[in-house]
Amino acid sequence: MKELFPSYSIGHFINQPINPTEFEIMEFAEMEEPNVDDIHKHTFYEILWTEKGISKQTIDYKEYRVLPNSLFFISPNQVHQFEEWKPLKGGTILFTEDFFLLNHIILKFHPIFALSIKTIIQT
Repeated sequence: MKELFPSYSIGHFINQPINPTEFEIMEFAEMEEPNVDDIHKHTFYEILWTEKGISKQTIDYKEYRVLPNSLFFISPNQVHQFEEWKPLKGGTILFTEDFFLLNHIILKFHPIFALSIKTIIQT
């Protein structure tokens, strides 16, 4: 049976569909328009952050406003649509489950994953 929504790997979001990359960090200002359908699913995890700008996205049929200082987590196989990312300042971190499982000890000590209550309160 054909899937209702296409499912994309990270390679699709860097316009290299056959690229088996398992990790990417991209800022919206430097991204090229990915060649993906508006409504889709991912085979990877996505952490999306915004610093400035306003947009909308839909995750699992629920619409969310994307506002300054927003943070979204999207899991594999969630139905997703991002209205417009070009007017936003921010970016996205894309990673597969295999990448996370193979690197979880290293990532545990990486500054980007080392948020604490003290760090959050100070910002």
